[in-house]
Amino acid sequence: MGFMGIWDLFIGALSVGLAAPVIMRIVNSQLPTQRLVILTTVFEDTDALLTSCVEQGLIKEPSTALFHSRIEQLRERVLVARLQALGAKNYYEDFYNMCGGLSFRMRKVYNDVRALRAKISTTSLGERERLAAEHRHTGGVSPVANYDTRAPQLTTHATQSSGVATVSSPPAITTHGHCPSSANGAACWHSRA
Repeated sequence: MGFMGIWDLFIGALSVGLAAPVIMRIVNSQLPTQRLVILTTVFEDTDALLTSCVEQGLIKEPSTALFHSRIEQLRERVLVARLQALGAKNYYEDFYNMCGGLSFRMRKVYNDVRALRAKISTTSLGERERLAAEHRHTGGVSPVANYDTRAPQLTTHATQSSGVATVSSPPAITTHGHCPSSANGAACWHSRA
């Protein structure tokens, strides 16, 4: 065996040595126990989003019933995937579950949860925008606290006057006219008087 043969063996061994950790990292990221964390986080976020939107009145019937029905179906699928994933006692059983298709089924549930979350978001955003436009035309105060989708969530501000703490209304958002502190009539915060 000449120099080129030894060189080829060295490069081959080096390639396998460098590729093995990358391949192991990819395989580990696809194990059901690893995917379960992501799946449950997204599901819990979607469930909380639905609850919040229903409480704010941004999702009306019959959409509310449809979304609740769908979230319950997904909850069952997440629970089944969770029980199957947590049934693995060691790495080899986890790997066996992955090879048996559990990670693929979890990916499908994850995609369904994300699709539902997107539908809830677009439905509630459409209602929020409709309510804001309706209240702009009527001059009323929006039940969604003059929410501007480009601005951060509003909170109530506390002020101190004559030794007694009072809570003031959140600032109103205006997107028209010019604000001394912003350029081109961008969204500007003004306190209600």
